[in-house]
Amino acid sequence: GRKAGMFREFTVEVPVFNREEYNILDFGAVPGGRVPCTEAFARAISKASEKGGRVIVPSGIFLTGPIVLKSGVDLHLEDNAVIIFTKNREDYPLMVTDFEGIRRIRAQSQISADHAENIAITGRGTINGNGHLWRPVKQWKMTERQWQELLGR
Repeated sequence: GRKAGMFREFTVEVPVFNREEYNILDFGAVPGGRVPCTEAFARAISKASEKGGRVIVPSGIFLTGPIVLKSGVDLHLEDNAVIIFTKNREDYPLMVTDFEGIRRIRAQSQISADHAENIAITGRGTINGNGHLWRPVKQWKMTERQWQELLGR
């Protein structure tokens, strides 16, 4: 591509998806944020990837472990839909991956795809990755009082 300053120009192609829709409720998802819906997400995504299509996350709170997107899938969060990822570290298996160009062993990401194309995450809903679980505050960034409160003392 042509260079613009020190960066190469590039274009982003908007994916085009099959019109079929696959609501996670039809695959066993339970709203409320208490019942894990990991398998329901996986089943809906697998079905949508067969011919391509939109996986619908309807209004509600849906607790899940990692979501792995597949080719041809648009994960669509409707208004007031919330995906919240589990705080259970055991739900995120360790894997060998590249992180910032270096081979590392890391926990599986909340949302990932491997060799997938024509994928998207769309809609007006919310994705809560529980990032504080993965970025603990360092002791030196806290006052002694905050540290003691964190330890429950």
